[in-house]
Order: sequence, then C-alpha cells, then structure tokens
Amino acid sequence: MPKNSTGTIAIYTDVATYTATSTAGGQHTFSPEDTEVRFRNIPANVNGVGLLLFLPGEPSDGDEYTFSDRDGSCSPGHVVVVKPDPNGTATIEGESGPLDPDEFFAPFAGCTYTFDAPANVWTADLSANPAAAAPTPARAWAPSVEIQTFTHNPQVVASVTVTPTVTGKFRCLVLGAMTTSTAGGDNNVTPGISHGPGNPAPDYEQGSATPGTLIEKGNVGSLAMVVDLDQLTSPVIFPVGTPVQINATVRQTGTGGHIIANGIALEVQEVP
Repeated sequence: MPKNSTGTIAIYTDVATYTATSTAGGQHTFSPEDTEVRFRNIPANVNGVGLLLFLPGEPSDGDEYTFSDRDGSCSPGHVVVVKPDPNGTATIEGESGPLDPDEFFAPFAGCTYTFDAPANVWTADLSANPAAAAPTPARAWAPSVEIQTFTHNPQVVASVTVTPTVTGKFRCLVLGAMTTSTAGGDNNVTPGISHGPGNPAPDYEQGSATPGTLIEKGNVGSLAMVVDLDQLTSPVIFPVGTPVQINATVRQTGTGGHIIANGIALEVQEVP
C-alpha cells in the first residue's frame, strides 16, 4: 500500500478465481490501496505462466505490496510471475529491464515489494512473506488391526483421525501384505478408502488384489494403493480445521484371506 497511507486500515485481498489469457492461466494487478493479495487455487500454466501478477503503476517512494500463495498451489506447473507496470519504466531488483519478471515455483511462495523511487526499482523481500509462517500440511498414519475373517462387505482395517490445516485435500497411501488362511482358496480382496466413524461406504475401491498363486496356506501377497481423494469422480475435500477420520478398507471377493496386526499401514498427507 502507499507509504503515505499511515493510519488507514490494511487491505487484504483474497483471490481464488481467474480468467485465462493467451499468455497466462490467470492475471491480476495490484490495486494501489492493497496491503497484501492472498492467492489460492493458482491456475495451471499457459505458455509457462500460471498467474501473471502486475505491480501497480505510478508508485511513490516507499510504497509496499505483498503477495502470498495461501494454499500451497504454486508449483512448477502453476508458476507465479511478478512484473512491474508494463506501461512504466521501473524494474524489479536483480532484473535487467522493465519487462523482466520475478518467478516463483514453490508452494507457499510470496514476497514483499517496496518501491525505491530514486533508483526506480522495486526491491524484493522474501523474509517479509507472511506465507513463510503458513501452517504445515497435516499428515498422519496408522497400522492395521488383525482381521482373520473377511466378509463380502467393506471392513475397516486401519483408520486415523487427522485435522486438515491448509487445503483439506488428502492423498492416502495403503501399503502392506495379506496372507492366505486356506489352501487353494479364492483369496482376492478389494482395498478401498472411506472417511467417517464406524464402517462407512468407501469413497474409492481399487481392483481386486490376490496373494500369489494361492496353492498353499500361508502364501503372502502385497496390498498397495495411492488415492487422491480430491481427484475422484466425486471429489472429497474436507473443511480446514475440522478433524476427519480416514479409513483403509478391504472387501473379500472369495474366502480365506488374513491380515495380521500391523501388517499394512495407512498414511494420509495433505496436498496442495
């Protein structure tokens, strides 16, 4: 905001929707009154640029503006590019000309720009970025319980309660093993992911898994599955700050499967 705005209320602008252009996935220009613009859902790159952000025109000495990526959506595929006013002559510190940009590729990127009028330069201060203190994405894991008798309905084998802090989007990893408990049985199981207490219906189920040849009792087979819940046909995204229980499930399609205690693990991690 302008340096001579002392005593006025700081203005924070939240932006989460964008209109694509021929040169970027989205574009935004600082208002001269802004203190900070806080971006979410930074769009995918168009011609290598996700969000094109212009600093305000006709700045005065000491004017200061901050941008921050509030949900960690900045990435190499969602790049934030900051440029001076295209109709002015000011440059960004460290760049060779008014058309040269600052580029940001990392989650929770951000920067404060202060105008140095005698030098006609925007100085960049990464340490002043409020997003540097952004909350850490949630992460948790849990081992499985023992299940000796499967049913043809989904059963919860591992669950963990986690509180989303940033996006409410979770990647779920199920990894481990099961064994046969009857010789020559049909031991296929279908792993899945559900959420909520009790034994809710799965949000997703993978194709059947089978432990090896299944000729002799005691054969061991692996279970491995990665699911992004927000990428499902019916996306599942949780409200930030509200605890949620995530479950790994299995459903028997034959007979004789057996999961030992701690035989598989469920890990959930919040993602941009």
